[in-house]
Amino acid sequence: MYVTTETGSLHIFRDKGRLTWERIPGPDAPRGMRDRFEGIVSVFDRGWAVGGRGSVVLADSSYVQSPTSHTTSMIIFISDVDPR
Repeated sequence: MYVTTETGSLHIFRDKGRLTWERIPGPDAPRGMRDRFEGIVSVFDRGWAVGGRGSVVLADSSYVQSPTSHTTSMIIFISDVDPR
């Protein structure tokens, strides 16, 4: 699943036996430490719909470090095809 937000960020979800998430920041988005890093999703929150704000909690691949959470800006487009 590919999710585009109003800042131009692209959120990519992949199912590789476990759900993973990757964020590619858009031109109007603040940069984050998990950008362009594919993390394992431990919580996929409500809000992942056009007009909503999605929320995700990630665990590192070893589950040793503490989880990281991210909430998107407003979602403007969702697709099964990479919009790039």
